[in-house]
Amino acid sequence: MQQLINKCLWVVLLAVGLQTSWGFALLGPLVPPNGADAWQTPVIGYRIAGDVGTPRDIGQGYRPNVPTNYYTFDASFLDFFGSNGVVAVESAMATMNALPKAEQVDPTQYPFDSQNYNPTAMGLYMYDVKSTTLALMMEQMGLAQPERYTWTLQDRFTGPVCPLDFEYLVIQRNFADTNTALNQIQYSSYVNNVLYTYSIEENCTGPDPLAFTIPQAFDTEADQYTAVAAGPLGFFGGLQYGGFYNGLTADDVAGIKYLLTTNNINREMVTGSLLLTATTNYAGGEQLFPVNPNIVPTFPNTIGYGTFDLGSLLTFSTTNSPAVVAATFPGVVVANSLNYFVTVTNATVITYYTNYIGSPVGSPPILKYATNYSYPYQERYVTTFANIQTNYLLPNSPAILQTITTGPQTGAPYGSPAISTTNYTRVTLTNWPSGSYYVIPNFGTNLCPVGILYTLQTNVVYTTNSLTLTSTNAATATNVVTTTNAPVYSYTQNLITWYTNYIYVTYTVNCAQTADPVDLYQGIGGVQFVRRDYDSLLGQFFEPVSYNYTMVAVTNSQYVTRQFSRTVAAPEIVVEAGDYNDLIYAYRSVDFDPSQALPGLAGPGVINHQAVFQFNTDVNAFFNAWPLGLDGYIFPNEETQEVPPYLTWASFDGTTNDPVLYPSGQSIANLASQILIQISPTSLAEGTNGAPYSAQFTVVSQTRLTPPFQWSAAGLPPGLTMSAAGLLSGTPIDQTGGANSPLVYDVTITLTDSLLNAVDWFYSITIQ
Repeated sequence: MQQLINKCLWVVLLAVGLQTSWGFALLGPLVPPNGADAWQTPVIGYRIAGDVGTPRDIGQGYRPNVPTNYYTFDASFLDFFGSNGVVAVESAMATMNALPKAEQVDPTQYPFDSQNYNPTAMGLYMYDVKSTTLALMMEQMGLAQPERYTWTLQDRFTGPVCPLDFEYLVIQRNFADTNTALNQIQYSSYVNNVLYTYSIEENCTGPDPLAFTIPQAFDTEADQYTAVAAGPLGFFGGLQYGGFYNGLTADDVAGIKYLLTTNNINREMVTGSLLLTATTNYAGGEQLFPVNPNIVPTFPNTIGYGTFDLGSLLTFSTTNSPAVVAATFPGVVVANSLNYFVTVTNATVITYYTNYIGSPVGSPPILKYATNYSYPYQERYVTTFANIQTNYLLPNSPAILQTITTGPQTGAPYGSPAISTTNYTRVTLTNWPSGSYYVIPNFGTNLCPVGILYTLQTNVVYTTNSLTLTSTNAATATNVVTTTNAPVYSYTQNLITWYTNYIYVTYTVNCAQTADPVDLYQGIGGVQFVRRDYDSLLGQFFEPVSYNYTMVAVTNSQYVTRQFSRTVAAPEIVVEAGDYNDLIYAYRSVDFDPSQALPGLAGPGVINHQAVFQFNTDVNAFFNAWPLGLDGYIFPNEETQEVPPYLTWASFDGTTNDPVLYPSGQSIANLASQILIQISPTSLAEGTNGAPYSAQFTVVSQTRLTPPFQWSAAGLPPGLTMSAAGLLSGTPIDQTGGANSPLVYDVTITLTDSLLNAVDWFYSITIQ
């Protein structure tokens, strides 16, 4: 038996003047910790098919707490959805990456309803891949379906006769994060400026749920279930056939702002990261620093107790490989190095003495110069070091040009002994760096700091490099025991450079790394999502990524910045596809960590980075039943199948372009082209806001396309453009004024041949 029990509307009308127009719901694990929220049972509408969590009360929400998540696509998704499906998911991730930091989020700048409709997709009952992904991301950020929980059951009291003797306790798990007067409550009956009332459905017997609330707009003409967090999932979903989201709504970003803002302080575990701490050991007494026992005298000017010649290191590393640099400068760690080849002009200047023909006997020889040129190629390196600290650096270095001339004194009688004259000239060596550095130990991907008290001693270390040397014979011998001296002429030129060696007095600093640290942390502010391919179908494998970041903890009522190091060994969000033979459009997992939930409560907690999005490929499936005809029941057949089909995946927008269906032959062909065509580069280096950037794309090998080729790109950072010849260049411009830097942009690179065949590749570029 099924009966609708309507709630009296006077309660809703009472709330009209008290509620705000904002409202969002918080998501937590299906089975809360501490035995809390035990009333959330399938009987009254919780933990039903398609749910990954249940609603949490104020202050008990779950949120991510690492700043970067890496995602990828596995072979199952690529096989079914192809490159167009990848573009759809990438577009959803780009929407997430475009969000500013939580403190800069202004919900009033977002629409109350971002869903639009494609008439063709509506007529063919299609679901949009991008919009579905965007809804899944709301759960990953910690948001539940807000409309569903504006009014929800907390208890069901049964009686002798169902439903007449049944009673219900109704609560709200949708609320607004706004400053309200003392006569207003934080729980909200609104979502995106729509006021919701409800009905209760009671089934009495049968499968769960037996009873649940059905929220509905008080204004029957209003658009309902507008939040992206409502999604396409289950009975309460807001995404319609043929509908697509242009972006997030006001209440979606209001919920994200609440969870990630720095004003929201929770006790949390930072899973998978190392807390880097440095403690000064005053009890150990004073020590001298630096001490580099591994430094050996294998290269000029690398010997020293203290600091070392930065100019020698930088100059040597320009023309030598990382392995040679590490062997020549022991203790120095190379972080990364890039090589390239150039043609150089090598000028060799020699000096010599000669006599002019016809000069009087005894005339002094004349000093002559000769320059020989050669044009060899040279391998150059751009090397970054991981563990050196620069004391000082001069891009243009001072030097002394020393000239020593030996010969008879002018006006002296013939045969007079030679004298030497030395002259010094100060010069500046342009683009010749100099300075000093010291080697400090690593811990994690950071450097252990040094507790320098004061400078004990400085020493200036000089280096003399010979530029040229020429001379006449110094002596001639006769057959007798005596030797006669001939006039001696010589010319020597040296370049003298120097650096200052420092010896410091320090306290010992103990550096430590703590895994999975727990503390009272502010919200992380924002999360960026970066694609990294690893699936063997594309011939690519995930390379571990390490990065550092900071979080602010509250210790002894003081804000303290904590340093973290994080290494990602595998993709954290994996997008998959499969035939699941049920009514769930997309399976997904949310990794809740409730370990730090408050005693007796269901939260707060953390949403860890591991997640799986599984798109159901059970498409073009139709329901059939035993319909009753004129002569009784008839056998189900194609004519009796219910319309619409259960599920059809597509990508579409508000243009007149035809929707892209999945699976599609064009997508599969594009994917095959990606596998068979290799391009360079395979990844894009980071860029800097306001600094010139360039990358040249080329075809390395291919067997499917017909030259000539043209390149294009979509999703580029402002200030960058792609030429038809494949040159990505320009100067990135941060249009947000640095509020959400660094930014990660998802870029689509397209190669088109002369027959208009096109292949897409997907890159991420970070602008610092």
